[in-house]
Amino acid sequence: MPSKLQFLITLVCLVIIIITLTLTSRPTTSISRSDEHSIEEKSLRITHVQTTEKKVPDEKLVDLVPTEKFHEKVKPHVAKAISKMYHELKANGSIINDLISTKEPIIPNIYHFIRFNQSEIKFYEMLSIMSALKIGKADKVYIHTNYPPTGMYWDKIKKDPRMVVVEREPPTTIFGKPFGWVQHGSDLARIQVLREYGGIYLDNDCLVVNEFVGLRKHHCVVSKSSEERHLGNMVLMGTPDCVFLKLYEELYKLDYQRDLWYFNGGELPQYALLDQYPGIAVMADEGVQQGMMYWLWRLDRSVEETRSKWNILHLFYGHKDYTYHDTINYNHTNIRTTHNTFARLARWIYYDHEQPFAE
Repeated sequence: MPSKLQFLITLVCLVIIIITLTLTSRPTTSISRSDEHSIEEKSLRITHVQTTEKKVPDEKLVDLVPTEKFHEKVKPHVAKAISKMYHELKANGSIINDLISTKEPIIPNIYHFIRFNQSEIKFYEMLSIMSALKIGKADKVYIHTNYPPTGMYWDKIKKDPRMVVVEREPPTTIFGKPFGWVQHGSDLARIQVLREYGGIYLDNDCLVVNEFVGLRKHHCVVSKSSEERHLGNMVLMGTPDCVFLKLYEELYKLDYQRDLWYFNGGELPQYALLDQYPGIAVMADEGVQQGMMYWLWRLDRSVEETRSKWNILHLFYGHKDYTYHDTINYNHTNIRTTHNTFARLARWIYYDHEQPFAE
């Protein structure tokens, strides 16, 4: 009997020792920085970005946590409608991660300018078109207008075989709602033009200073506003089937605010689309940045310096007189001897050299 008891005690002790050794030798759970980054990337890719991988059947379609600005600017019925449309597009494979560039350019190298109710082409407007032709190396430049272009500066560029005038009537309402500002018609038209043709939209006072092939390797590129962190619609690029432009236009149907100057043009698409659905478009530092106007109108910097900083410049030509006290009405003659950055760029585009002429 004692030997049997001793055997049982020994057996119990062995079991305890084995269990103890198993627990103490088990590796602890830890995530290195690289592993943590990898996990975070995979999570973002599944939740917010459409990839070439097959869709996981039980994937939950979850929007980002709304920002404070989202709650302030985006009405509940707008948020619900956009979310529904976004996830329907995602389910059928239309949503892609536009932060990853394609191998070849997919945005057509065609430029669009919109001119409603005006015919004469001014010098700075001609310069904008000429910069698209010469520096942007446009395949085509479309002028969408209800008035045939006229004037000596139109005569300077109209014979280029890449120039195309498209008759287009301005919108009379915003999806049945009366205008608050006539410029809102152009804001909507630029979206519709890009959805029809694809390409690059520029305001009439933008200058192309670099050929930006890399940016055209995305489905949609938007510019940044100067004073706020929201979208700037003076420069827009996209393919005709671009999802962002489709949703951007939809926002005008859902909540057009006629009394607010830039609500639909810049604020609402920023908070309802770009903030909520990262990867739906690329926001590039094109068109407008703090300090750009000072650089253009008060400084005298070389073309090389300017090109190293920007691809496209928004001149804010109609605002230079009261912001930087530049009251010169620029033309092909007075740019020859004017000393500022804009005059250098103008000479470079118009005369093919930037240095001032002898007075």
